[in-house]
Amino acid sequence: MKVTFQAHRGDALLSRAIRLLSPKYNHISIRVENEVFEAHIKTGVTKTPYKIWKGKTSVVAKQELFIDDIKGLKLVKFLNEQVGKKYDTLGIFGFVWMFIEPRKDRWYCSELSQVTLYKILGIRSTANDYNQKVSPYQFWRNLRTV
Repeated sequence: MKVTFQAHRGDALLSRAIRLLSPKYNHISIRVENEVFEAHIKTGVTKTPYKIWKGKTSVVAKQELFIDDIKGLKLVKFLNEQVGKKYDTLGIFGFVWMFIEPRKDRWYCSELSQVTLYKILGIRSTANDYNQKVSPYQFWRNLRTV
């Protein structure tokens, strides 16, 4: 099964603000086969068919990972369980101020991506692991070492 992490660079005001803390990229999305999972400030965690999603966004970098089908099914189950959860607005600042604890009921994009990467690599993490608190740029740097 193919999992593709995609980095984005938007021009909206919030995107520019995030790039002050995370140079180059302000958003990460996760494509698993023909579905795209992402965390958005307005809608929380969403799942969109790739055919619909691809025309609405600009990807500036991507990296593909291939995993076996059993691990892939577990990953898809995990991501589907996150759909509908709210956006972790306060958590965005967690990668700057370490005293802000991750929340297990909310996600921001690179936090969801980091935990997804942990699952692909077989690294155990809890829903409020401090190691999941990464900016989109930090996540991308971590991903490039895989």
